[in-house]
Amino acid sequence: MEYVDGVSLDRLVKHQGPMEIRWATHCIRQACLGLQHAHEAAGLVHRDIKPANLLLDRQGMVKILDLGLASFFQDNQSTEISTNKYAKLLGTVDYLSPEQAINSDKVDIRADIYSLGATFHYLLCGKPPFDEGSLPRN
Repeated sequence: MEYVDGVSLDRLVKHQGPMEIRWATHCIRQACLGLQHAHEAAGLVHRDIKPANLLLDRQGMVKILDLGLASFFQDNQSTEISTNKYAKLLGTVDYLSPEQAINSDKVDIRADIYSLGATFHYLLCGKPPFDEGSLPRN
């Protein structure tokens, strides 16, 4: 992987507060383009899109990190990138799509879009959309 001199969007919001709409939209648009490319060019579904996995470099470019839970889809069959046998059960609850919570082996790009929407909410509000859930946090 290349070295990226920058900060995660999660850390940026924690230190500076919620983003202005224009800047948040700029970051999400770049993430959308990156996910679209990964999906169309490689058949990749990330499955763990969240503010901590989006890095903003010093030039204002957003990079998508951490493909540990990613999968390829080909003929409706998923091939795990990760060797972790528990990876298919994981994700970050605050950004997890409902269908991924039920069965992460069957998700497609729509799960990433849902997670990106939850990330957009975080950038604008400084908290995940369902911040007061009953699940414990680390």
